[in-house]
Amino acid sequence: EKAAGYYGAITKNAPWPGYKMRGGALVGRALIAQGKFAEAETTFDGVIATDDDSAVSTELRKVAEVGKAVCMAEQGKHEAAIVVLNRIIAENSPESKELFGRAYNALGRCYRKAKRDKDAKLAYLHVDLLFYGNSEIHAESLYNLAKLWDSDSQPVNAVAARTLLTTRYAGSPW
Repeated sequence: EKAAGYYGAITKNAPWPGYKMRGGALVGRALIAQGKFAEAETTFDGVIATDDDSAVSTELRKVAEVGKAVCMAEQGKHEAAIVVLNRIIAENSPESKELFGRAYNALGRCYRKAKRDKDAKLAYLHVDLLFYGNSEIHAESLYNLAKLWDSDSQPVNAVAARTLLTTRYAGSPW
């Protein structure tokens, strides 16, 4: 709650569109963490609707679309969210490692909601093998991979993911 309030103040008071958008995206992520998916979706819609055509704003719009897709999935619209995320992945360059890491983690989350664990595992593996540069994003994928491998009776892989998670990202909430 404090994070949403803090980032909300940035969103309201910043004079630059990029800062407002980044604050809005962070408010949306904080709301997702609280389980307030409808509010988060509205917040992400605000970021997406911001009228600024700078490169930073364009990237933040894409990140907000990923956040909105997570909200859609959590509200039972996982198939529509999967379509959105696959479009984002297809239309953008994998050079944006943060965008792709977030998109594949969100895709894994959507697949899990749709009870498609094999597809979820493949989405999380994309992050683990290709887009691991951001510690928060990589830790989330490892956490989910460990759970999926446990449920798929692959204890060696589950232990490897859990060990990497606890040794490399010991301070992570994941």
